[in-house]
Amino acid sequence: IPGSYTVSFTVSLPCTFLQDGQAQGEMPANSDAQFGAFLPDLAQGVYTFGLWAVDTDGRRSITYSTTFWIDEGTQTQVSDIILPPTIAASVNSVQAGQIVEVFGQSAPESTVEAWLYLQKTSDLLDEEIIKREVVVSSTGRWTAFMNTADLANGNYKIKARTRIEQVGTSEFGQLLDLAVGGAVVETALCAGADLNGDGRVNLTDFSILLYYWGTDDACADQNQDGTVNLTDFSIMMYYWTG
Repeated sequence: IPGSYTVSFTVSLPCTFLQDGQAQGEMPANSDAQFGAFLPDLAQGVYTFGLWAVDTDGRRSITYSTTFWIDEGTQTQVSDIILPPTIAASVNSVQAGQIVEVFGQSAPESTVEAWLYLQKTSDLLDEEIIKREVVVSSTGRWTAFMNTADLANGNYKIKARTRIEQVGTSEFGQLLDLAVGGAVVETALCAGADLNGDGRVNLTDFSILLYYWGTDDACADQNQDGTVNLTDFSIMMYYWTG
């Protein structure tokens, strides 16, 4: 019972393909940032598939995850998946007025939208977000400059997503922390079971937890006892957002 993926991401990078949290292999992308995978002989049932990639500077994207039922005797094709861009920042602590350089890699000639906003528990208003749109170069690199001149002291978040015309828009990628003024950057590793850093705890994080099951991975090992196990799964369920 075959299934296949057609995926868009950064130029000439390998993408790791997961089935129910287990790596099935790597696929190189072509110069148009597209790649595909074909997984045959699957028994009828429910499957969770994941995709993630590492850019040429060693930064990993968050994991894209999808779950669906496969019927016996059918072929399922999932296409036009856009992985979020990889992202990094020049600094993680500034005084108000400094420029923060945000950069990473994504599909060539696509558009990356970067957000900078105050970390808060209440609803975020659109006017509270600093947004920058940039076009990704032909080599897959992008850079955005965020002005902090009007920001009050505090803890802020930075994130970005990719838009490809006539295809769609990715989810937001990894969250970055930025301290402005006298604020202190939070240093907790994968806090609150958010293993891919996208601000949510859902099937994507569960897939990552399964991938590192039985290992001592520092991110997935939420209680830091040296082994990823049921205790860490219970912690993830506590923080589950869906």
